[in-house]
Amino acid sequence: MLDEAGLHRDASGVRLRFNHLNHTYGEDYQRAGIFIQQQLKRIGVEVTLVNYDLPTYLRKMFTEHDFDTMSAFYAAFADPQIGMIRRFWSKNIIAGAAWSNGSGYASPEMDAVIELIQTEQDPQRRTQAIH
Repeated sequence: MLDEAGLHRDASGVRLRFNHLNHTYGEDYQRAGIFIQQQLKRIGVEVTLVNYDLPTYLRKMFTEHDFDTMSAFYAAFADPQIGMIRRFWSKNIIAGAAWSNGSGYASPEMDAVIELIQTEQDPQRRTQAIH
């Protein structure tokens, strides 16, 4: 599929290179980054792992947007309004604000669902919108 997409291996066997910003909350995130790096290497994708202290990580991610992919910790409680909405609502793209929509993801369809979840009073309709 990568060949069909025009991502052919170069002379060194690499199709694509990008950096991955590891989260700073312990070795689990570093190990996850290593796993991603090892698995993608098998298909010719070279991942450079980037590790910072927490203040630098937050600045690189939420202010400078200086990353290709990243690992992050967000609370994802049973009710998505309590943790997940901040990641996917375009109105939560706030430059420099930690734990906001740091990826810059924006979708009118997702915004409409999020706004429905925030205002729907009927528990069954709200649950249906969440699903």
